[in-house]
Amino acid sequence: MQAKKSITSTLRTLLLIVTAYLSVMQTVHAATMVSGAVTTNTTWSLAQSPFQVTADVVIQNGAILTIEPGVSVLFDAGKNLTVGIGSLNARGTAGQPITFTSSLDQAGSTPAAGDWGQIRILDASNDATTVVEHADIRYGQGITVQSASPTFNYLKLSNNLGAAISIDLASSPKGVGNQATGNTLNGVSVPAGDVLGTVTWGIKGIPYVVEAGVVSVGTSPAISTLNISEIQQGETLNAIIAGTRLTGAQSVSFSKTGITAIVQSGATDASVPIQLNAGVNSVLGLSDIVLQVAAGRPNLIGALQIIQPQPTVTSLNPSTLYVTKTGIALSVSGKNFVPESVIRLDGTDLTTTYSSVSSLSASLPLLTTGNKSITVKQPDPLLSGSFFISKPAVLSVTVPPLSISPAFVSQTQGVPFILTVAIPFVAPAGGQTVNLMSSAPTIATVPSTVVIAEGSTSAQVPVTSVGVGTVLISVSYPGWLAAQSHISVFSSTLPPLLAEFRLDEPSWSGTVGEVKDSTANANHGMAGNGAITAPSKLCSGGYFDGSMARYVYLPPKIQDLAANTFTILLWVKPGRTHELDAETSLSTAGVSGQNYALFPNLNTAKWNWDTSGYAGAGISVGNNGVSVYEHAGGYMPPVLVWAGAVSGSGWTHIAVTYNNGVPSLFVNGVFKKTGVKGAHQNVVPSFVIGSNAYGNYSLGVDEYKLFGGVLSAADIAAAYANENDGMNWNGTTRGCAGG
Repeated sequence: MQAKKSITSTLRTLLLIVTAYLSVMQTVHAATMVSGAVTTNTTWSLAQSPFQVTADVVIQNGAILTIEPGVSVLFDAGKNLTVGIGSLNARGTAGQPITFTSSLDQAGSTPAAGDWGQIRILDASNDATTVVEHADIRYGQGITVQSASPTFNYLKLSNNLGAAISIDLASSPKGVGNQATGNTLNGVSVPAGDVLGTVTWGIKGIPYVVEAGVVSVGTSPAISTLNISEIQQGETLNAIIAGTRLTGAQSVSFSKTGITAIVQSGATDASVPIQLNAGVNSVLGLSDIVLQVAAGRPNLIGALQIIQPQPTVTSLNPSTLYVTKTGIALSVSGKNFVPESVIRLDGTDLTTTYSSVSSLSASLPLLTTGNKSITVKQPDPLLSGSFFISKPAVLSVTVPPLSISPAFVSQTQGVPFILTVAIPFVAPAGGQTVNLMSSAPTIATVPSTVVIAEGSTSAQVPVTSVGVGTVLISVSYPGWLAAQSHISVFSSTLPPLLAEFRLDEPSWSGTVGEVKDSTANANHGMAGNGAITAPSKLCSGGYFDGSMARYVYLPPKIQDLAANTFTILLWVKPGRTHELDAETSLSTAGVSGQNYALFPNLNTAKWNWDTSGYAGAGISVGNNGVSVYEHAGGYMPPVLVWAGAVSGSGWTHIAVTYNNGVPSLFVNGVFKKTGVKGAHQNVVPSFVIGSNAYGNYSLGVDEYKLFGGVLSAADIAAAYANENDGMNWNGTTRGCAGG
């Protein structure tokens, strides 16, 4: 009987084992295999559970993967569930949680952390419809969220390799009731870096953990440069830390001991001024710098080199020398000098006198021109046979400049005058002799030399003006910079200047008196019909576009100032050719085809147009020549016609003299021809710059002058030369203030 009971018990035990085995085998073989892309809306139902992931599953194409409550999802080794473009809707319940676990998490197997991969939720997932709740996630590598904001509620994350949940700095996951146990990190892992947008850390129940580094809200503060690279032991320097997001700078620290810094006023988001101090015993070598700011502690590796005290040159006396000087004592001021310090000139040691830690001196040899390098060399106390050499200071060696004054002189022929010659230093023992030369001894003479007396810096030079014209008086000495004085000598019988219209006004508007006469006669004129000023030969000048009668109208009483004998000077830049008529004393040829720079008008309020015997003289200028016309009633002949090139791109000087009614022409200071006497008894100068319908002027006129007599050829040449060199006609300095 007892044996029968034993057999029955054994059979029951075997039946239970077989039943359990068959149940397990039925469970394993009943799993639904899943893998690959989910591209349409799909449901993993409880009826088909469990689901076994045999290869990565990726949700794409905006699909929704729905997992019903109570479903188990088993992952083979290393496999992942990724939400790419779409949604994961895995909503379990408290009574029927969803399980994500290892394929080995079943009877007869031993699961371990990291058996499978991750649940990955990526940037293109649908935040609003990606929800995982009431789920157990175990034996994998946790959840990864990248630039996404899913919802996690009531998750139990256990025995995962790594963090329970990992996020990046662009993700905002949220959820409540979550738990994490037995994971490598029972928390939400956050990487170091910058939060550059708006994010929310909304997962509750599991702590957020920054495992290493700093998370910065906004761009991390950073140091880009320190504007000095080294500091000497015992030295205090001002410096600038440059970077980004440096607002709220509080303190500075260094990796080397003995270095301190104080934040100065004036700090901004991009720069922080500091005062650095290296103690006399500070540790030598490269030091990192760390700056405490409101947004963190940026640093710069190897920002500053701490070095031993070095010889430093701060100034030289003198700092400039002339090549003629020798035996000059050079004083070098600086710091950290020692008795063994040596002054070096372009790398060559000089015999040096040590005065103090801040002063050295040496005698200089005769030097050539150029910039010389002055350094200080002294032994390195820590390394026998080595030397410190200071940064160089520049000693400028130049050629002595001579000077002569005045630089411009206008003088009357036969009247002596004085120039002053000077040197830039006191003349040595025995005085300093310099050379003098006149470029035109027939115009002005000077002695060949002059001696600047010992102890003096200047001497006077007598000048005799013997001729008429322009001349340069030069002072020179071998190896020195020469100087010149520009002398204009005019005839002792130079006729008076009756009118001078420089046309330097900045603009014209048709106002009476706006065009200024620079002489004491003050016969100011007025621009008419759109004549303008523009940059010209000297400062500004008058411009006329030739399209209509544009002009500058001068007071007619100018014709009262001179008759028959006078000189007109002006600069022209014609914009076209004109008609070259046959030279004659009686015709009306000037009524067409001309380009009148000065229109030959007549003051008919004073003289009868037809019967007075007076005619006005004017000048027509084209690129093909110059003509002088006289004008009265029924009378407009070309009394002087010269065919020759007149530039339309540059400026040409014109001089017309009338001597007892006979005109002569000079172009650029050179005589060209004499014309014929007109048929009228008296001829007077023009009072209209520009023209009327007989020949609208095109282009530029400048510097109209009227003299009450005939200028000599030498005087005309001198006036031309002076103005061509940018001076006034008489050689005085020209200013362009206008008027």
